Amino acid sequence: METITFYSYKGGVGRTLALANIAVYLSRFGQNVCVVDFDLEAPGMHYKLPQFYGAPIENGLVDYIYEFVSPTGSMPGSLTKFSMKAEKTNENYGDIHLIPAGNVLSAEYWQKLTSIDWHSLFYKEGGEGIPFFLELKEKINTEIKPDFLLIDSRTGITEMSGLCTSVLADKVVFLITNNRENIEGSRQILRGIQKAKRLKGQKPVEINFVLTRIPMPDDDEGEKIEEKIIADIRNFLNEDTESLDEQLNISEISVLHSDRELELAEAVRLNQKIIKDTPLAKDYVSLLSKIIRKNLSNLK
Repeated sequence: METITFYSYKGGVGRTLALANIAVYLSRFGQNVCVVDFDLEAPGMHYKLPQFYGAPIENGLVDYIYEFVSPTGSMPGSLTKFSMKAEKTNENYGDIHLIPAGNVLSAEYWQKLTSIDWHSLFYKEGGEGIPFFLELKEKINTEIKPDFLLIDSRTGITEMSGLCTSVLADKVVFLITNNRENIEGSRQILRGIQKAKRLKGQKPVEINFVLTRIPMPDDDEGEKIEEKIIADIRNFLNEDTESLDEQLNISEISVLHSDRELELAEAVRLNQKIIKDTPLAKDYVSLLSKIIRKNLSNLK
């Protein structure tokens, strides 16, 4: 099981929609996928994945955590009541499982979320947060058995985002838009991920950097402008630092171009039987091939 976290320093960059497209496309190549919504304060994965849109949600990740941290709590058992499995539209497709944040339309969800003491879970002496979530990851591996575990992380600098990017992930897809606050904040987060201690046996986190929501070039001049934007961002991220463990070496920046149709209504571009030939659909396929570094035709 390969674990890939989708993260952004700020919201509004298309992170969750990118994850949904990658999940659906991996399934089309026969890969079993599990998606976990860790964006607990603003969950939306169940809206983006068409297989789960409108499906009733009874329990999810918040309920799983609450069972453990509540005064009478204990380690939750099977993931069955906390996860959902999509109905296949093609027998050759892989399974898609979703562990949603929970029933966000209920008051109980928000009561449970606000009652969780994250500080005690992660920072108090003897805090069991890291082992608890590592056990959850292992439970996903043994019960659901996905080829890929895809995590939709919370934005910003939080316990959840740190857990998702530095502890659970094998790879991080790091999405930004072209503005100063995104780029400067992202550089600090990237340096933090690079310095974070990994568990014994874990390889360093692989970063896949993605610039999103810039217009598709219409001509050679537009292509030159895009190339300069990418070069300027890469140079800024890779600026020399006094500390070697903070020095970044981002060699490649992928691009997800803007799509005017998605401004009217969001939709998964890679869900159709025949993929619509749009720049963004091509961008998603290109990004996936870079993330998994395999020929997609060999995934079947």
